[in-house]
Amino acid sequence: MLFGVAVRSASTGNEREFSALLTQGQWDAVVCYPCARLPVTSILSALQRAELDVPVVCAGLPECRTIPGVRAALAPDAHDELLAAV
Repeated sequence: MLFGVAVRSASTGNEREFSALLTQGQWDAVVCYPCARLPVTSILSALQRAELDVPVVCAGLPECRTIPGVRAALAPDAHDELLAAV
């Protein structure tokens, strides 16, 4: 017997679009690949403004572990650990 989880995803590269996406549907987790256009701190701020308590997983930037609000940080080559982190 196999069990699965339905997953929907969305992606964006700027905070305004991310804030708009947060209003659409229910979010179980946010997986971010930080960049200059959308840093982790902006993601956390948008979640706070939307009053959402959603786990944030930072992929590709292990130093995110030190940022309050980030549940897990994955090394750049550890994408296979993503499901375990969520």
